[in-house]
Amino acid sequence: MYNISADIAQPITLLSSDDQIYARLDYNHRSSNDTSGSNSIYTRIPGYGVANARIGLRLQDETYDLAAWVTNLFDKQYFEALSASNQGLITGAISNARTIGATLRARF
Repeated sequence: MYNISADIAQPITLLSSDDQIYARLDYNHRSSNDTSGSNSIYTRIPGYGVANARIGLRLQDETYDLAAWVTNLFDKQYFEALSASNQGLITGAISNARTIGATLRARF
């Protein structure tokens, strides 16, 4: 497993001299693994990677922070868990699809 991220921030003047625009990109990679502990080929999840991104504005010395973000940027489909029963049934938990959102934070 490894994680890589990059952050960038640029000062701007909108409401005060402490305002800034920022962006973040991160990539999380997970190696193949067996989620059942039985070392079965049916419960082995291949390695995968997921990218996330965020862009935002910090205003008035970070009193306000408005950001738009995306998780699973490239809509990667993968299993988070797989398990096999004694009867041969294999079940799994699939990944979350691409999610887009926004966050507004205020400090008082």
